[in-house]
Amino acid sequence: MGVIHLLTTRVFRIRRYNGKTNPHTNRIERNEVSGFHIHEATERYQERGQKEDAYAVETKRYTDVEGTVDCLIADANFVMPQNTQLNLFYEVLTMTIKNIEHKFITEVGAKIRLVEEGEDRYRVLSPFQFDDGDQLVIVLKKDADRWVLSDERHTFRHMSYEIDEKLLFKGTRNQIIGNALTMFDIENRNGELRLDVSDRNFGDAFYDFVQSILKITDISYLSKVQTKSPFVQNFRSLMLDNVDPDNVFFDWYDLDHDNKAIYKVDCKIACDDKDPIFAYALNNDNKTRDVTIALHQFNALGVEYRPLGIIEGRKKPSASVLQRFSHVCNEYFIGINENYANILSYIDMCL
Repeated sequence: MGVIHLLTTRVFRIRRYNGKTNPHTNRIERNEVSGFHIHEATERYQERGQKEDAYAVETKRYTDVEGTVDCLIADANFVMPQNTQLNLFYEVLTMTIKNIEHKFITEVGAKIRLVEEGEDRYRVLSPFQFDDGDQLVIVLKKDADRWVLSDERHTFRHMSYEIDEKLLFKGTRNQIIGNALTMFDIENRNGELRLDVSDRNFGDAFYDFVQSILKITDISYLSKVQTKSPFVQNFRSLMLDNVDPDNVFFDWYDLDHDNKAIYKVDCKIACDDKDPIFAYALNNDNKTRDVTIALHQFNALGVEYRPLGIIEGRKKPSASVLQRFSHVCNEYFIGINENYANILSYIDMCL
């Protein structure tokens, strides 16, 4: 259950109802949730830079799909009509374009229009668009005896205007694409994104198809951060591009010793059974002094960690400040671009 922002077309997830196959760990509370569980949007996880619905609670309210739907209806205070037989299942061969268009509008809840482009082929016009304002290209067409949604190879072509096509399927970008396709069962057929419309659920299929494309376009955001942003954003981009996102925690603080978040860590990198990396982006004397104090505090509290300092080359701290910092952090690099390979080598060694 979520809300689509009309301008950004991003989905804010309020509730997410999961099965029992994959246990979930609440990173703030540090407890594992097994069995059926419900993800809930919380302010505290958003403030930590994590997904809005990263918190989950175990539930025994449902054990199957029907029960899940009942829970959603109850949680959302939906009022169901007395006649629940809405006749959603029509024979595809006899369904007219007005039927399909009506189903799109009814199920998606957005202003949808279908434009006929040929026999059994329709352009789907909707308010959903890329960040630059271009509309998503979505076509509904007949393939043998089934209906298919297709982007006609437009999504990757559109993204290649900003990103080298060779880099689209590497590193974090490739992971984002793979996750988006797997999450919504989208097929990548030589650059064409396709989704079969099963059981005539046109609205559901359209919604999944749009969400998959929008998640893929997060790659454009990573690219912009990497090439146009200031030092701190480049620092974050370095982490996201080279470390498993599930192990990266920005603006982390120790709930056990620092529940007021006085000594925040710019980026904590979890390292399985090893001590985590506490990485800092240092761009002036004051920031470097604050981090020096924080590391002394962690040492006094007995917190186990490995410090890493990344210093902005143009704003290198004064010699005295840097010397005091080096007493608590012997691994630091001056300049991201100048030491990109060395920074990654150190992180790889720690992981």
